[in-house]
Amino acid sequence: MTLDERLTDALEAAARTVPDNAVPREVPEFDGARRWRKPALVAALAAAAVAAAVVVPLAVTDRAVQPTTAPCPAPPAVEAIELGQQSYPGSQTALDRLPFGAPPKVPFLLTKDGRGYLEDRGVRVPLPSGDRYSVLGRTSCGWLVVRTKDEKKFDAGLLGSAGDFRPIGPIVDREITLSPDGTRLAYHDRSGPIVVLEVASGKELASYPAGVAARLDGWNTDGIWFAPNQRKLGVQLWRPGSAPVVVVPDSWRVDVTRTNGLVMVDASEGIIPCFQIAVLEDTMRLRNLQKKVCGTPFSSLSPDGELAVTTAGTTGGFFVRSREDTPLEFPGMVGSLPPGIVWEDARHIVGTTSPSLQRQATVRCDVLTGACERIQDGPPKSGLTLGKP
Repeated sequence: MTLDERLTDALEAAARTVPDNAVPREVPEFDGARRWRKPALVAALAAAAVAAAVVVPLAVTDRAVQPTTAPCPAPPAVEAIELGQQSYPGSQTALDRLPFGAPPKVPFLLTKDGRGYLEDRGVRVPLPSGDRYSVLGRTSCGWLVVRTKDEKKFDAGLLGSAGDFRPIGPIVDREITLSPDGTRLAYHDRSGPIVVLEVASGKELASYPAGVAARLDGWNTDGIWFAPNQRKLGVQLWRPGSAPVVVVPDSWRVDVTRTNGLVMVDASEGIIPCFQIAVLEDTMRLRNLQKKVCGTPFSSLSPDGELAVTTAGTTGGFFVRSREDTPLEFPGMVGSLPPGIVWEDARHIVGTTSPSLQRQATVRCDVLTGACERIQDGPPKSGLTLGKP
């Protein structure tokens, strides 16, 4: 073997940022009551379409970059901000009867005295005025965020604990997902490719020509999931360093989360939304773990994949759904399941509800007991915006 051949082999090995042994070897076990023992993911629902996806050639660049491991700077000392916890004596809704609880355990954005802040686990970061932020996830020394200056101008970057913002780019599309370990990110460039970057340095590690009509569905322990054409059937799985594989030829999309290895497959029947939970096998095909669930406009699974919450199509109620598809209703949560819910841990969800134009509340619920509490309640301008952990 020549020196050039050995060098090529070494670079190809380094490019495999998602190892082959990440594929689950066993179908998740179920304990017979209400839980899965393996991870699962968040459901998204959309209309079905026609035609199949096609694999196109692989392109990989700049692949041998090691994650940065420098120590993080100490965050500045801050005084606690009291969240607005207003009561409404004249109102008799279920929301008004909920007690108040502690701040969220996920990153959140708030406005206080006309100034914007990001707060997370006791660290509060002042945000520059005039910009809007959304939190995509925690990194080793801060948060991966999207900063928006107007409706058409935005950039992704690292927000440090001192409020410093370092753009990562060039990122010109909103389809961005973190790797399971948080050291890399993938985004779909509007010119066509899906690009993988190292978070710490912004260095490009790999790219794949997915096409201008592609949709990036997410990155989990199996790899990067995308649809080459978001208007046609067919979902592929890409592990940087190898060519993508068509895994779901007969579905419009799948939903994944970083922390587990199951997918929720869109299985809609016409205008009726449906989904199925599935696991990737060694054959690179999905095996369904439950029968199809229909009539649920929005569903979400816990980070460990053991619990699912979903709304019923007509009642708007919250349920914990078992693998046998047996709903267990709990009455504490208010209204229907909001699309922006976030899991604090394996059994608590937080979300915001707006019972009126003059009011916004952030609510936490235990999905096992149904016990709920308000985190914040008051005028919309004093409300919280939840980020991803």
